Amino acid sequence: MVAWMAAKSDPGPDYGKMLAIEFPPGVNIDGPTQVFSRINADARFSQERTLLGQGGSNIKFGDLLVIPIEQGLLYVEPVFVVSNQENAIPELKRVLVVNGGTVGIGDTLRDALNDSLGQIVVPPGGGGGGQPPPGGSVQEQINALIQQAVDHFAKADAALKAGDLATYQAEINAAQVAISRANELAAGQSGGGTSPSPSPSVSASPSP
Repeated sequence: MVAWMAAKSDPGPDYGKMLAIEFPPGVNIDGPTQVFSRINADARFSQERTLLGQGGSNIKFGDLLVIPIEQGLLYVEPVFVVSNQENAIPELKRVLVVNGGTVGIGDTLRDALNDSLGQIVVPPGGGGGGQPPPGGSVQEQINALIQQAVDHFAKADAALKAGDLATYQAEINAAQVAISRANELAAGQSGGGTSPSPSPSVSASPSP
């Protein structure tokens, strides 16, 4: 992928302007096709796909989302299962996240983000009879940031369906900030980064 482009939806003088992120020459940035191939080549997902496809069910992939997060890209791929019955409704079964070179798998976006960061998935309430988990640890901060990102993505989806583009963009921006902070905390734990650093150049121009 050599560039990423989107249209600004914030109300104001920049509404409708095209935002282009151009990746530097000589840096290999995976595009949707390469990321989808990586997902299908992942050993864990291969097992998951076999299990989900049992009983005559069909595997359907949703739209692959490419989300810029500071100097990296986050890829999100929903996976649906459709039974072979007539007029069957697709059911969301897995969410895949590609964060740097890591493929995260989960039943929800929150679980997939946790998995991509190498974190233990903590259920709401922290388990243990519904008591809240102890706060303050790096692990709990990461979990909280991931949950914030999931909440913002859900609000962005609702705003988009309602035609509220300003709220949609604000929620997407907030989700990006939360994921970036979670990445930083996870990198501090492991001593290394979790996402590529393409150092893109950004330009904006009015839409035609």
